[in-house]
Amino acid sequence: MNSDPAHDNARALRLQKLFNSIIHGKTRLSPQNSNLFIEAISLQEDAVSCIDKVITSANGLASVQNAMRFDLTPKFLNGSATSLLQYLSAPDLSGIGGGVPLVKVVKAIVEPPIFWSAFHRAFQASELDERAQRCFAWLLLQLIQLPGEQADPYRDLIANTTISETLLSTTSHETRALAYEIKNIIATRSAGVIPTHFGPGGRHDNDFVDYHDIAILPTGDEILSEKPAFLRTSNAVDEIDADLRLATHLWVERTCCMRCGMTFTSLSERNQGSTEEYRSRACPSSVFTTSLGGRSVDGVLSSVALMICGS
Repeated sequence: MNSDPAHDNARALRLQKLFNSIIHGKTRLSPQNSNLFIEAISLQEDAVSCIDKVITSANGLASVQNAMRFDLTPKFLNGSATSLLQYLSAPDLSGIGGGVPLVKVVKAIVEPPIFWSAFHRAFQASELDERAQRCFAWLLLQLIQLPGEQADPYRDLIANTTISETLLSTTSHETRALAYEIKNIIATRSAGVIPTHFGPGGRHDNDFVDYHDIAILPTGDEILSEKPAFLRTSNAVDEIDADLRLATHLWVERTCCMRCGMTFTSLSERNQGSTEEYRSRACPSSVFTTSLGGRSVDGVLSSVALMICGS
């Protein structure tokens, strides 16, 4: 059945009007219109502008908070709640203002933990569908990165439950990718290291802070990962002690680049397009001029990659 564009536009205008009316206190949010309010948020094309309106308006954050706790049934959690969380997970939002605006919305949703407790129980009871599980993983990732002691209850929750194992065993690559980030953050913080989005570790199941832990042969999730491998900038390499700089460059940076070549030389055409495009993002082209016993590294790694594809 084809949708009627005129009807869709009229509905979008009504939802936009409801959104503005609720966040500015002209219309009272209720169990009857809360799902429409969430739908109105999810339909906003500019997520950054939408969240700014929610935060700066008189009733925006309170309305989001209440809309997420009127109904705590699995139907709501898999439906409207997941739609809002998926909207909030837009990459544009996490980079605005150091992530502070997004944190404000996330905290409004989980504090007090009425919604969060229900969402967690539903996850533990296997009542969430694949899309909702992915949003659960995304929300948990935001919570364990809250500043200071605010994140402690959520990190303790992961340490004392099987949440990580459940997320890592899902069939969804996107959910597993989030689970790897969660696992890396918990592990690095336990070691006294403050993880960053751009540092090593957490991109997939074969990405670790200590490069000694990285297997030479790529894993399935590494091949599927869309995130470029971690490489130090030239400035960062220059800051390394002179006695260790050459070894770091040869054994860490170059090894990483050669693994990129092995993983993507033959796979990228099959899965994600141009090998050269990936290389240009991940490694300087000069790295690939190294030779091994008269054979180019590219040739050696291409052969290995072909064997992996054929296995």
